[in-house]
Amino acid sequence: MNRDELLRRYAAGQRDFSGVAFYGSQGGEINLSGVNLSDANLSGAILSHVNLNNANLRNANLRGARLNGYLNDVDLSGADLTDAQISPCHLNKANLKGANLTNADFGANGTGPCDADLSNTDCTNAKLTGDFMGANFKGAKLEGAIFREANLYWYRAKLSRANLSELDLSGKTFAELDLSYTNLSNSNLSVTNFKYVNLTNANLSGANLINADLTKANLSNANLIDANLSGSNLTKVNLTNADLSGTNLNNTNQNGVIWTGAKIDNVSGLTDKSYLVWRIVNQQATGQNLIDADLKGTKLEGANLSGTNLSGTDLSDVILVDANLEQANLSNANLSDSDLSRVNLTQAILNGANLSRANLNQANLSNANFIQANLNQANLINANLSNADLSDANLSQSLLNEANLSGANLSNANLTKAVYLGANLTDAINFPSQEAIATNQLKTPLTEVLDRILDYFLENQPDIASSLQPGLTREQIDEKLTGFSCRIPEEVYQLYQWRNGMQELREGWLGWAAFVDTQNFLPLEKAIAKSRGFATDYGDEGDAHWLFVFGEASDNCGAYVVVLGKEEIAPVRNFDPEYKDYSIQYPSLTHMMLKKAINCSRNLSDAYLKGVNMSGFQLSKVNLNKTNLSGADLSRTDLSRAALSGANLSSANLYRAGLFQANLEGANLTGANFSEADLYDANLSHAIFSNTIMPDGSIRNDS
Repeated sequence: MNRDELLRRYAAGQRDFSGVAFYGSQGGEINLSGVNLSDANLSGAILSHVNLNNANLRNANLRGARLNGYLNDVDLSGADLTDAQISPCHLNKANLKGANLTNADFGANGTGPCDADLSNTDCTNAKLTGDFMGANFKGAKLEGAIFREANLYWYRAKLSRANLSELDLSGKTFAELDLSYTNLSNSNLSVTNFKYVNLTNANLSGANLINADLTKANLSNANLIDANLSGSNLTKVNLTNADLSGTNLNNTNQNGVIWTGAKIDNVSGLTDKSYLVWRIVNQQATGQNLIDADLKGTKLEGANLSGTNLSGTDLSDVILVDANLEQANLSNANLSDSDLSRVNLTQAILNGANLSRANLNQANLSNANFIQANLNQANLINANLSNADLSDANLSQSLLNEANLSGANLSNANLTKAVYLGANLTDAINFPSQEAIATNQLKTPLTEVLDRILDYFLENQPDIASSLQPGLTREQIDEKLTGFSCRIPEEVYQLYQWRNGMQELREGWLGWAAFVDTQNFLPLEKAIAKSRGFATDYGDEGDAHWLFVFGEASDNCGAYVVVLGKEEIAPVRNFDPEYKDYSIQYPSLTHMMLKKAINCSRNLSDAYLKGVNMSGFQLSKVNLNKTNLSGADLSRTDLSRAALSGANLSSANLYRAGLFQANLEGANLTGANFSEADLYDANLSHAIFSNTIMPDGSIRNDS
């Protein structure tokens, strides 16, 4: 049946068109725009790639129908769409008022703005996972309806500007969805999952949010007037400029809430700690006495605490980015794991303070007193420590790259495994010799290439470099991995001893410039949590031996898992449950990081790469001068025009390697295997030959 026949039969009074099929194509949609098919029986119909813009399908029977194409301004009011598949469809300003959408599936539409009218619809058990921005759901029945598919990233509703007021949405999952500017006023949102949800400028006035989970939700500029949040989880919620007048916060978890600009008139249940934080960020606390205060886990970004007495205060895991603490007294304070990036601590007193694992990137610490302070594993990249007193301080495993230490006093400071590439040490007092520190450095091929990658980030992507957290001890790694019954490979230890992941994970398109490929490097504790979460979500698809070390970048669904269980190496698998792809991506962590290092820079001179497997690598024109490649597997590797002068290739496997015009001047080739290799026009002058297998199979020994 074609379009004209359908309309002719309808005009003649026929209404039963059940099972009719129309198949258009993308860009060649069948034009049914503006047609009148009201009250028609189109049950089981297939309307694929059809243009139904402005069509009248009022009260039509579309049970079990499949629709995709254009339904802009379509009238489906009162229509029966039970079990219908409506995806992908453009539904801009579609009228679905009073329609039956029981078990309807809107799939992953991704077709842009909607502004559809779904008021008084029956959406029982419907999959409302498409674009519903600006849609009106007032009076809709939403029992059993879902707004996101747990394991499919693209199947998530877009509900910005939607009207969801006065509805029963209790127990629903909106985790990670965009509900900005959405009207949820007077709705029942008890026990609802709003984790990581964007609720900026949302209207939640009068809403019932009892026992709701709002962990890390963004409620900036939201209207929460007279809302009931008793028993809810507000951990790390952003309430910047939100209006909480008359809100009930009794028995809520208020750890890490951002209170900047929040209006708290007549709020009940505000904890003393939260009120103190609110005062600090909104009314300032300069010069006040806050001795031994508990501010653990709070958000004090941009706060002015200059001259404040914070001695003995617990400021662990606090966000103090861009805060002013000039001349503040922080002696014996606990600032461990806190974010103090770009903070002003000039002339501050920090003697005996605990700043272990603190982020002090780009902080101004000039003339500060750090006597006997603990800065173990602290991030001090680009920090200004000029004339600071660091005598007897613990700076072990700290990052001091590009830091200004001119005139700093480092008498008896512990700099074991500290990294200070590019640091300004002019007139620094008692800074230990480079040799004394280097003897304590962990050096393996993996950490060697990781350091090369870090050098690249410092020069080209300093935001990633500054985001890398100080490494862990083996004891800390073992403690965090308690419960994993399988063996922990040495490579995993080396990776997390080097750095404990990234503090700030790059999302969206920024993921294309993440740590490796399109993936972030997850802190160990987050990797463990992800591993256990995936094991729960995916059941048999997961594996108890998988550790989710890399992920959460460009597409937010794929990841790299490291396979535990082997003694030395840790193979890296792809993890993409949407496409069932769990293939081996790299045979080892070292192999993966070597690929990354080579992509970052063609210079691996003086590197320690003993025993590495680079079989099949493309190393043409790479600088490997004086590199230690003894025992390395370089079989079938392209080394044409590579610089290998002075390199150590003893016992290396170069079977069928391509060394056309490579420079091997002065290289150590003792015991190397060049069987069937291409050495045409290679420079072998002054190279050391002893039991060296040549391309023709002969053994070469030079006296």
